[in-house]
Amino acid sequence: MAKKRLAELSYLNLLLCLLVIFIHVSAEPVSRLNRDSLQYLVVMVPWRLSAFVVQGFFFLSGVKLRLGAKEPFDAPRFWLRRVRTVVLPYVGWVFLYYCWFCRHGYFPFRWGDLGGYLLRGDLVSPFYFVVTIVQFYLLAPLFLRAVERLRPALLLAGSLAVMVVLWKGLPQLLRLASICEDFRYTDRVFTTYLFYFTAGCVAGKHYAAFCAWLRKRRLPLCLAFGLLGVGDVWIYGRLLPVVGGFFADLFHMGYCVAAIAALLSLGLLLAERGMPPAAAAMDAVTYPVFLCHSLIIFWLNDKMTALGLCDLAYRFLLRTVVVYPTAFALCLLWRRGKAWLKMRWEGRNR
Repeated sequence: MAKKRLAELSYLNLLLCLLVIFIHVSAEPVSRLNRDSLQYLVVMVPWRLSAFVVQGFFFLSGVKLRLGAKEPFDAPRFWLRRVRTVVLPYVGWVFLYYCWFCRHGYFPFRWGDLGGYLLRGDLVSPFYFVVTIVQFYLLAPLFLRAVERLRPALLLAGSLAVMVVLWKGLPQLLRLASICEDFRYTDRVFTTYLFYFTAGCVAGKHYAAFCAWLRKRRLPLCLAFGLLGVGDVWIYGRLLPVVGGFFADLFHMGYCVAAIAALLSLGLLLAERGMPPAAAAMDAVTYPVFLCHSLIIFWLNDKMTALGLCDLAYRFLLRTVVVYPTAFALCLLWRRGKAWLKMRWEGRNR
């Protein structure tokens, strides 16, 4: 029997998926509009406020790992399931994207290049998340053991320290060790998100107490979310040359923590009323939507350019109106089709 999904986690998961799509449909105006214009401000503010989604996904993954873990933990079965549900769909979509790029003349087809894109996750911008989460999955037994044996405060402080140090220091360490002179893939190494995944595992172990804490502190968490969000936008938009990148990154980390906690507390509030069937169905297809939505954006961008539609505002609006329903509709149809085929197959073999 399928395990029941917790509504508050589903609400947060669905919201993060919607925000990922927003980040990508708004990437063109954010990168091309005049930074001093009102239009840029209107798009940039929600775009920047959405920049906690990756950290949120890692936190959710840690929570779900610990909540779903049984004693004794069957690591081979866990890994095989992740290969089937995470890795194989990723491989299939990377292949489709690669063929699409080759057909449109971006580069010639080479199996070696395709393998490199699969390992690095750099063919399409969101795919680095899959490369990184697979590293956490491989280390799942270690994380589960650490959560059981170490105090939460020590585990959280240690993971935060390691993350901050290696965030900027990993390329230098690899250079000093003569392993790599110019390492450019820190953003897809698990240590870059270590604190968020570890915090999720800790929250999953003490889930009832954690949820009670979120309910009790919902108002201050939401206030912190709002105030740190204003600060994060202001630093990114105006103060970055003044405060420097390291301080901005540390401030953004605080914003990410506040955003995840506040929105999960609101998810608990919504969960008290249950989850509408439509939202639950959308939540069930967030991973295929995550994988496919960029291809819809590429296709639509080409169509708009071919039609001579160059106005950034119109392109942004059309992209938003088309990509959301198209991605979810296609994935929901695909899921329903698979369920129908499975039912027919099981019916024939009874």
